[in-house]
Amino acid sequence: MRSKPSRSHSVSQALSAARTKGLAGGIALPLALSFVVLSGSAAEAVVLCPSQPETECSVAGIGTLRLTTPRNPERRRLSIRWARGQELTKEDIGRPDIVTTYAICIYDEIANEPQLVFEANVPAGSDWDEPLRAPGYRYDDFLAESSGILFGRALPGSEDRSKIAFRGLGEQVPETTKSADPKTFLNVDGFVTGQILNDEGYCATLSFGQSDVTHNQKRRFRAAFD
Repeated sequence: MRSKPSRSHSVSQALSAARTKGLAGGIALPLALSFVVLSGSAAEAVVLCPSQPETECSVAGIGTLRLTTPRNPERRRLSIRWARGQELTKEDIGRPDIVTTYAICIYDEIANEPQLVFEANVPAGSDWDEPLRAPGYRYDDFLAESSGILFGRALPGSEDRSKIAFRGLGEQVPETTKSADPKTFLNVDGFVTGQILNDEGYCATLSFGQSDVTHNQKRRFRAAFD
């Protein structure tokens, strides 16, 4: 397993140049690439995935990735699950109910070079909640307005209990840059890498080799390991 990144580790070189800026209500919000989307009275930081995967990340013990893009865009699906990796602390998770934005980044290795083929943002705000009877945070947006993400969970804990997962559905789920081969979804020349980042500097990574891929068809990709 790679070592867990320090709190000073940035999500990308671009994020390391970002600064905090005071917003309405006196809240200091970390800005990714100094870009803020204003929605009504709420301010949402937007994390953009780096062009190459981050290298200082917590590695999963169990991982799954599913992408589906049927002809009907309303039936697009995303599912990513990182579990039983290194210890995940509340500090790592941040405060997504207030300021911490998440990003889901997927890279397909083509000719030994990882290429960013999918990115989705999960903004901070009231769609995140800290359940009274469970640690961590839960994300619920039944309208799936942000990158089609319906559900998310960030559960702190030791190596055998830590978990971060997201599910998305519908036409708001971003398109995937697919393989040049019309018969396959991704190239999978080497590895497919899924990463879940936040603008607090945390990175969780999943790497899927060819033997982990169970479906790689024209409109569907599935991979898993444990």
